[in-house]
Amino acid sequence: MPVTVERVVHPADLPTLASLHQAAFGPYPTHDLLWRDADPEAERRWLASIFAGPLKKPDEPMFKAVDEDGRVVGFALWKVKPGKGEEQPKEDEAFPDLPEGADVELTKEFFGKLDALRNTYGDEGPHIHLDTLVVSPTAQRKGVGHALMAWGLAEADERGVPAFIEASEQGFGLYQKFGFVRTQPDLACGPNGVVAVTPMRRSPRKASQSAKVTVHRVSDPAELPTLAALARTAFSPYPTHRLTWADASHQDEQRWKVTKYTRSLEKANEHMFKAVDGRGEVVGFALWKVLPAHDGAKAGDAEETLNFPNGVNLELTKELFAKVGDLRTTYGNGGQYIHLDTLVVSPTAQRGGIGRALMAWGLAEADRLSAPVFLESTPEGYEFYERCGFVRTSEDLAVGAVAFTPMKRSPASTGRISIHRVTDPAELPSLAPVHRDAFSPYTMHRLIWGKVAKEDDNRWMTNSLTDSLANPREPIFKAVDEEGEVVGFALWKVPPRDGGEAKGAEDEKPMEFAEGTDVELAKEFFDKLDVLRKTYGDEGPHVHLNILVVSPKAQRKGVGRALIQWGCDEADRLGVPAWLEASEQGFGLYQKMGFERAREDVYAGPDNAISVTPMRRPPRPRA
Repeated sequence: MPVTVERVVHPADLPTLASLHQAAFGPYPTHDLLWRDADPEAERRWLASIFAGPLKKPDEPMFKAVDEDGRVVGFALWKVKPGKGEEQPKEDEAFPDLPEGADVELTKEFFGKLDALRNTYGDEGPHIHLDTLVVSPTAQRKGVGHALMAWGLAEADERGVPAFIEASEQGFGLYQKFGFVRTQPDLACGPNGVVAVTPMRRSPRKASQSAKVTVHRVSDPAELPTLAALARTAFSPYPTHRLTWADASHQDEQRWKVTKYTRSLEKANEHMFKAVDGRGEVVGFALWKVLPAHDGAKAGDAEETLNFPNGVNLELTKELFAKVGDLRTTYGNGGQYIHLDTLVVSPTAQRGGIGRALMAWGLAEADRLSAPVFLESTPEGYEFYERCGFVRTSEDLAVGAVAFTPMKRSPASTGRISIHRVTDPAELPSLAPVHRDAFSPYTMHRLIWGKVAKEDDNRWMTNSLTDSLANPREPIFKAVDEEGEVVGFALWKVPPRDGGEAKGAEDEKPMEFAEGTDVELAKEFFDKLDVLRKTYGDEGPHVHLNILVVSPKAQRKGVGRALIQWGCDEADRLGVPAWLEASEQGFGLYQKMGFERAREDVYAGPDNAISVTPMRRPPRPRA
């Protein structure tokens, strides 16, 4: 059965998931014993309240499987868990009261034993846990379970951590096929142990040294003294450290570095990551900076603005930082870039893949943004950076016996993207197929345009874009790769230059649809969009992102960000907000670009299967 797996982000999905859970587990003894005489509707409300919690937690992703008719036929709840000692303080989350008719005593016994079991999983460190897997009775043995398992297993392998589950009798065989094995006797309760699950574990498929290390974002200032101490331990044997820090005390050096790292935590464009081994020890960290293009001015606060402690060789240190500062002013001449400010690996953990693990985020972000990465290498790190794709860009920067090598890594050759304004109607037919390829897997397209022939769909989109091309207030931009292929486009709507009123809806042509379109559903959806969009003007002129399309083969490569940037810049130039309606798939990108949820979601279709989230970005002051 072909299904699409989508992240669950909307509370409106929860009643559907609750009903599916009830239908899937209702026939089994466990359900009968736990729920006994509870009202089915009360049971569904209780389940929906339980599933509402993970929506607020980024480390508890839920995924739903949607069939070709837009029906939800399964879902999974995964939890990305730290090891013991790394747990964040738990919020006060009261277990919802069970509805009347449920067996409260048996339920508390069962979940109490489950909690005790799950607490043992952290004994061996971070792990992934499959909390819930549900497949509709009408869709079982059709690959839905396999599809829902994919994310969690890939995530576990990527992190190099085990995955845990508690299998029902019915699911045991499926989990065995995925490499899970029984780890201990069944957890049983109820009369004659009839309520039972089997604890199972799957080892990560990557058994390298780096797989024993997990990388975590640093967000708590309490972590910084550990990082500062590690930096001293790692660098103190080398000439650069001995000459610059000279006679400074350990405590003074640590305080200075904690102050520097604290500044980084306070900046949205500076990102710190730590590497933690299987015993929970920090064995490395990296500090990355994502910086805009500039014209030679120094970017950000330099280290020389911090007061150095007694014992530092001030003359040498100030000369060194001045030269490094001058060098770094050249990095932004070619546009946005990423800078690796600091990379530290514990001497006891070197050559174990930790450096590469800490490099991964910055290199991936650079490739996504199509931006170069710059760093200044010590002699000890030079060969490692060469293996990561960096090349020397100029002669060493030297002050006395202290020397650094400037290095640069260009974005991976997945295709540098250029953005062009669409001005010729002859360009439009190349945009339409990209739209279809990008949206056809998703629920909205399947329900509204799923029965439209490919040629008719492309023709309809071309005609729609033709109307916009004739309107100077509706600029279209396309993204083109190095081979000249269109890999995305955006349609923006901007206020009139004279500040007058925009053309009203009554002046626009009635929307026409291609044969095969579900016209009734299309009109329902677009009518609701029209009503929503009219509210945007309540606060005055604004910029609106009407369409954003990125080819599936070019996603996560900075194309969407590049197409959005024009509209954001235009909104900032005009001093007006920007609006859009986000799909589930685009929501995260828009958040990164400064958009925030601004209205209740708009729903249409059977079971509210079609939904978009209105988002707004306030104008930013121009420099």
